Amino acid sequence: MIYHLIDTKKYNVFEHSDSENVWIDFRKYTPNNTNAVVKDMINSDDFLRTVIKYHNPNKNKLFHVFRLYRESESVFITDGALNMFPSLDERLYFAVQTAKWCLQNHQMTTSDVVWFLNHSGHFNLKNKTSNESELLVIGYKQMGLTQCNCGQLDSALSYEIRKIKNGDTIDKNAKIIVVNDINEGNSIIKAFLLNGWYGTGFLIGADVHVVMNSRSNLEMNKETLNLLENK
Repeated sequence: MIYHLIDTKKYNVFEHSDSENVWIDFRKYTPNNTNAVVKDMINSDDFLRTVIKYHNPNKNKLFHVFRLYRESESVFITDGALNMFPSLDERLYFAVQTAKWCLQNHQMTTSDVVWFLNHSGHFNLKNKTSNESELLVIGYKQMGLTQCNCGQLDSALSYEIRKIKNGDTIDKNAKIIVVNDINEGNSIIKAFLLNGWYGTGFLIGADVHVVMNSRSNLEMNKETLNLLENK
């Protein structure tokens, strides 16, 4: 069963169901043959607290991934919705686990690129983010999953720009982008959605599929479920 969590006290929405779906106030929700939990008309904080309470028995580090796509282009961004100021260890964990998910679900190959964002196209010892992104590249390369690099967003999304700026020989645009904090990630995601891109958001780490899109983007919930179910 797919449970769509809503807040009937705050929004003008009503509980109902069909053969595969139940729309239920989050205060009443308890797992019952749950295959997926979907954020509907409900605040993110209330939704996340419910998911963590019922669907993280192993106390995994949950994190949010957003797949942005337009025509033949697609990129995964993490984490712009759940973890506010992740540590280096956490950002490396997000990168590795997202790459594993993408590889298992045929969304990327080992020749694709994981990208750690920073402010500049060159290393700057005086800049904390620049230092951290270089360390994350070293840490990720030790995992041996895919290719990786670090730098600015335009370089991540355009091999041609990257080649002009620093002569990079990796001839692919980034497939996974790991942001530095929730402010950066959320701003990037919203900017793309406002400029003609589509997005499907979900959590990795729970014991069921978890769909988490913005309340302004709920029309993508079904497509997100299809992505998670490999349809």
